[in-house]
Amino acid sequence: MARAEPADRAAVTAVVDAAAPGLGPADFAIVFGTQFPDPVPLAAGIVLAGLAPAVVLTGGANRHNPRHVEADVHAGLLSAAGVPAAAVIVERRSASTFENVLFARPLIEETLGEPSSAIAVVKWHHRRAVLILARQMPSLRRIFTVTYEPPDLITGRRVTRENWPQADAEGRVRREYAVIRRLMRDGTVDDLAASGHGWTRLPAARA
Repeated sequence: MARAEPADRAAVTAVVDAAAPGLGPADFAIVFGTQFPDPVPLAAGIVLAGLAPAVVLTGGANRHNPRHVEADVHAGLLSAAGVPAAAVIVERRSASTFENVLFARPLIEETLGEPSSAIAVVKWHHRRAVLILARQMPSLRRIFTVTYEPPDLITGRRVTRENWPQADAEGRVRREYAVIRRLMRDGTVDDLAASGHGWTRLPAARA
């Protein structure tokens, strides 16, 4: 993959970056499915600090290792970190980001009603997850994010906002950029603003 020039790198990063200033109490936290353990200590910290009463773990069998059910693995790690089982909601069927929310939503609403706020624990370049969460759960008015830097499966390096043109041999960042731009052009995502209090819906956004 050709190395991006600085201006191109900045433009791509700005579109895919899930981070938004601010973090506060929310109705629940959600971990989007991944084979990596990185989101677990972040989610544990959120619950143990009292920022959310429950954490939703999503993700079924990993496509590279069917015996690795992502949500179940994360549940075990959360338990080892001291998070009580009563604070954990597990969705273990999904195979995509869209399905993470699709299958988790009824579990969330059965337990918590229609929540108005969430904390999304996501890879830094997975803004698409935030957009999908907002679109599929219209009761949410505010989404805080806690992000992490995942490793690249080919290079083994952490993919950061600064080094992704070199470290991201899998091309995940550029693929996310292409998908988000398409979703925005198609009008299939709701408009969100980084308000200083996480991502909030713009007044004109569809519900």
